[in-house]
Amino acid sequence: MPTQPYDVYLIDISYFSGKLESYLRYKRIPFRAIYPDDRMLLREVYRHTGLMKVPAVRTPESQWLRDTTPMIEWFESRHPQPAVFPSDPAHRFLSQLLEDYADEWLWRPAMYYRWEFTPDRVLNRRR
Repeated sequence: MPTQPYDVYLIDISYFSGKLESYLRYKRIPFRAIYPDDRMLLREVYRHTGLMKVPAVRTPESQWLRDTTPMIEWFESRHPQPAVFPSDPAHRFLSQLLEDYADEWLWRPAMYYRWEFTPDRVLNRRR
């Protein structure tokens, strides 16, 4: 485990930022949450990842990571306990299938419920 925390670039309303932050908290991996403005996204995140997207991670060794699924696989290889992937190959496959479904499809209803109803829309637009 690194002696310094990981720098994790997040936006609090981001579906995938929530996924990564929940994972890091569950694993008790030390990290520093950074909530970038547009300039910081361009100056830091885009410069090192080629994308102006969050979440992004800068490791204590200055390696940059992007895309939550490969990030979690990377963290699992360095912080194996407690494991988030089942050890049984069939169970692991099903776990990865569910994760892919959540990534590719469940963001749609999440966005619907976040923005469709007036009280939520008003609250979230202020962020």
